[in-house]
Amino acid sequence: MKKENLIILALVAFVVVGGLISFLRGYQKNAWICENGRWVKHGNPKTIMPDKACGTATVQPQMVEISLYFNNSRFDKAYACEKTAAVRRQVEDSSRPEEAALLLLLVGPTAEEKTNGYFSSLVPGLALNSLEIDNNIARADFNEVLKEKAEGSCGLVAAESQIVQTLKQFSAVKKVVITVAGKELGSF
Repeated sequence: MKKENLIILALVAFVVVGGLISFLRGYQKNAWICENGRWVKHGNPKTIMPDKACGTATVQPQMVEISLYFNNSRFDKAYACEKTAAVRRQVEDSSRPEEAALLLLLVGPTAEEKTNGYFSSLVPGLALNSLEIDNNIARADFNEVLKEKAEGSCGLVAAESQIVQTLKQFSAVKKVVITVAGKELGSF
């Protein structure tokens, strides 16, 4: 009986292992498999393609170069309020590069740019409420800080110049209207 039991046990194990292998092969034949960072359909999966990223492959965003306009003490020794100089930055390409440029402008020059004489007349706490572009007119609305904190008329002129020059680099913008909390500051 021992020999018969051993044979039966071997047959059962063989059937179980064979069934498991067959199941796993069938599972992979009817599944979405991640190959080289893409989902590939194998067989006829019962589920839709997964919407999460697969593997380690990542899509690099397209980058575009834009200009931000700051004041510069090296280029403008006498400091003319409205005179600005461009720095180039790489940003992710988007449908709203004008807004991305203004938000970067509000952050100010980098440490390296500062060592090269660039500074901003846009004061800390200044925030962009909205930016609308219609018929080549950009309407940029800022919080009250623009009016409250700008140091004298020269500070305000310098801040306006940075905003206007940064926006006018874009083909969609021919004119800029700056507002503070919805009230017009000026058209440029």
